Amino acid sequence: MTNKEYHMVNKCPIHINSHDDVIKALTDEQFYVRPVNQKVPKILEGSLAGNVFASLVRMRDDQLQTKIKLAIINSIDQYDVSLLSQQTFTVAKILTLNLKNTQQLNQFIADVPICVIAGLFQISERHWPELVNYVRSFIDDVILNPQEERVQQADLATKYLFHIIKKSEGGLLQNLRLGFKQQGIEDDFLVLSNCIGLFFQTADGTSGLLGQMLIHYSDLKSAPEDILTEVLSQNPPIKFTKRFPNKETKLTGHAITEEDTLLLDLKTEQGSVPFGLGEHQCPGSEWAKAISLAAFNYLRSLPLNSSLFTDYRWKELGNAAIPIFYDKE
Repeated sequence: MTNKEYHMVNKCPIHINSHDDVIKALTDEQFYVRPVNQKVPKILEGSLAGNVFASLVRMRDDQLQTKIKLAIINSIDQYDVSLLSQQTFTVAKILTLNLKNTQQLNQFIADVPICVIAGLFQISERHWPELVNYVRSFIDDVILNPQEERVQQADLATKYLFHIIKKSEGGLLQNLRLGFKQQGIEDDFLVLSNCIGLFFQTADGTSGLLGQMLIHYSDLKSAPEDILTEVLSQNPPIKFTKRFPNKETKLTGHAITEEDTLLLDLKTEQGSVPFGLGEHQCPGSEWAKAISLAAFNYLRSLPLNSSLFTDYRWKELGNAAIPIFYDKE
């Protein structure tokens, strides 16, 4: 490790909570989503998981990133809110067959976004339990907390996801392949990597949004759409994001260098940007809202005891905050 790399790893991040500065860091091309000289976490370099990490639109700042994002947007925009709502209702009906306690409720909140995406890939429901486990492993071991002793597990999860997505040959995969081709990209590894990316980008943010809406389960005076809007504006499930200067610059009136890490609050006193802004604004924001709203409405249609939604504690998963419901003893 070079002296510069050591300082990048060990230097405390600079916390940015001024709304104007957050907007600047999100939209200014001087700030990258990855450190300039570390496109892939060191631990993952040379691994299959590392190669997928480097291929994700979420982790890129090069010219190809714009084309990949446009391909993804054009592909997922073909799925309107009514279709996503119906898909979510179908999935929710399967996942809530035996929902009776808070443990099962928490499992539902965690699983429903992943299984909705699986359905769009036309992955059979018999594969959902295993799929959920491997998506979770990918998120934990590749995105949130890669560790040397877990690289083999990260590669295993990546191989499984490649296999199950490629085997599905479902509508979403074909739409994405076409979308990439229209942007002049015919690298199937790039396509499949960003299929995996849809799972991880949908999972915790959507679970957090649904979970926070369910805190208001008993608020029958407010329309579900208003509850969703309130959560996104006042307590967005993705709490912060990081940016890295690609050259010496200034922010908050202070000089910052390539060695600095910026920790950007997505909710400030002046406003909220729950899905980010700029080149890396979440392309699936409408999916997250549609899935959360449909799952919320489905749960409200069931004869569930409102006490399931009364007591909760917070679970931090990377930059997401998800309420975990529990039964009082």
